[in-house]
Amino acid sequence: MTCIQTVMSEISCLHSRPDLIASCSSLLLSVWPYTKTERLQLLENENCTGFPCSLVLIDQKENQPDFVIGHIRLAPCIEPPESVYLEAFCIDPSRTGRGLGSKLLKHAEEYAVSVLGLKQAIVWCETSLMGYYSKQSSYQKHLEVDIQTVGGNILGEWPEATTWPGNVPPTGWECEFEEGRVATEDDLKDFIVMSKYLGKN
Repeated sequence: MTCIQTVMSEISCLHSRPDLIASCSSLLLSVWPYTKTERLQLLENENCTGFPCSLVLIDQKENQPDFVIGHIRLAPCIEPPESVYLEAFCIDPSRTGRGLGSKLLKHAEEYAVSVLGLKQAIVWCETSLMGYYSKQSSYQKHLEVDIQTVGGNILGEWPEATTWPGNVPPTGWECEFEEGRVATEDDLKDFIVMSKYLGKN
């Protein structure tokens, strides 16, 4: 199992800690109240190893149950090739400002290279977060327009939408992505695609 030990926390793959799926869902719902977390759960239960996967930052205290205080999900890209799509990146609002987000993002990038053998990270973020990704981890505006992902999840930005152009469901999960409309260009006008080459972190 790949993990990083910090002062009172650990970064681990969610599929190695199924006992924390409920805690992870609670965190996601606190950030994106309309998210369909059961879709993430289904995918995590199905993919016990490999890709896609979620990395979670776990709070660990003596004589208390572990719980999730950070999350990032790695999903495959069809285009551009050899790329990972990073989504659902969040830290418990009560724990922000401590550098935990930067550590989790860096670990996700390292995992993409060392475990998945990928060369580029893609993020799709609100334009207001461009500065964060640029400053914290050297992301730049992605110049290619054709981004195609597999099994990406809309986490409540548009409650009535379940997917976006270029995102396809994993084989066998098509029905989970057909319950709402596809997000439109107008929905996405305040979002931007950023990327980072992962050859050197």
